Amino acid sequence: MPRFAAVKNGFRTTLALISLGSLAVAVLTAEGPPPTLPEMQKEIRAYLTKKAGRAPLGTAVPNKSPWVWCEEQYEAVPKQDPKVLYSLISEHLAIAEARFLRKDNVEERRKGLGMVSEACQCASHRIKDHWLAVKICEAHLMPHMEAADSRHWKYLGRQNLLEVIADVYAQANDPKKFIEVLKLILENAHNRNTADAARSRLAQMLAKQGEFKEAFRLLKEIDENEGVAGAKRLIPVFEKKLQAQKQ
Repeated sequence: MPRFAAVKNGFRTTLALISLGSLAVAVLTAEGPPPTLPEMQKEIRAYLTKKAGRAPLGTAVPNKSPWVWCEEQYEAVPKQDPKVLYSLISEHLAIAEARFLRKDNVEERRKGLGMVSEACQCASHRIKDHWLAVKICEAHLMPHMEAADSRHWKYLGRQNLLEVIADVYAQANDPKKFIEVLKLILENAHNRNTADAARSRLAQMLAKQGEFKEAFRLLKEIDENEGVAGAKRLIPVFEKKLQAQKQ
């Protein structure tokens, strides 16, 4: 299976589950023939060049923890100066793809994931350019998720990166994609408490979309003794909504 794939269903917008190693990541294809990965990355480069006023220069980057270097650079820029932030994102994505993400060594690719993750978060929270944040996720982060660390406590672990993706979709107000990533977080939860926290978030999002039957089922599965058991107070609320839907 290739690292990235897209599907088309006529000319309708279609939600597709893309297999990335042991993960499935939600990607929403555009109308018409879906763009290829190189086309998506080219679109991002052109957008960033326009926003930054120049193409990336190929700045030298430290080999150790380059994502920390990226974060420090973003934090040093005043929020009222987005042009500089766009320029930094452009630089960091170019470096991540050229120097890290194309390597055979998984630890090197993981460094690239860290750089891309920081770029996503900068676009989403500092610039609040949610279109860009989503595009970076789908063109640069998701296709390389097989390089994520399997250890849940690691900053570049699969769970943490899924949380980054979920947050990007939440900030972009895209409930369908947000829900699909929450499902992945639940599937990849490392213990019962983490799983129940994901169940609670997923149930509440599903309820907002009117899917009370599934929301009700998820809340019923939450352990009574766990820290998120308070979410079960919503069970009678969802049950009433579900009954009202059936009438």
